[in-house]
Amino acid sequence: MLSVSDNDKYHLFTWTDERIVEEVEDLKLLLCDLKEEFSETRTEVGGLAKQLVQSQHIIDMSVVFSG
Repeated sequence: MLSVSDNDKYHLFTWTDERIVEEVEDLKLLLCDLKEEFSETRTEVGGLAKQLVQSQHIIDMSVVFSG
């Protein structure tokens, strides 16, 4: 019969716990990157919205002056 030491009994669980911690840390880094990209995208969309409003004003003024 095989004898299993206490260390061997928990080896798989220790290994699994370490892998889970590593995965969670990787996910945290990914989440930080996504938050930064989202913030940049939000800023870009805000700038595009302002450009759209300015373009619409220019179009409206050209219609008024040409008509």
